[in-house]
Amino acid sequence: MAAAAAIATGKKRKRPHSFETNPSIRKRQQTRLLRKLKATIEEYTTRVGQQAIVLCVTPGKPNQSANSFKAFGSQPLENVVGFVIHKFSLLF
Repeated sequence: MAAAAAIATGKKRKRPHSFETNPSIRKRQQTRLLRKLKATIEEYTTRVGQQAIVLCVTPGKPNQSANSFKAFGSQPLENVVGFVIHKFSLLF
């Protein structure tokens, strides 16, 4: 019983996340986190049977809006979002 209590109370302490100023390290973190996120979305769609996507938006200049959106997830929903983004980018 004491071992179970020790495991339950022993919390792992993490440092808070902070913005990475080094672009190469930031790109590496982005790639790693997106890979984990894609795997989680794929597992969700497989287990639950619902379509889900992740929409990543990169802030930038308005004329580059077509390249500032990335959609990951189930293909039919991803196609719809891509179509909407394309239409949206044509407006501006």
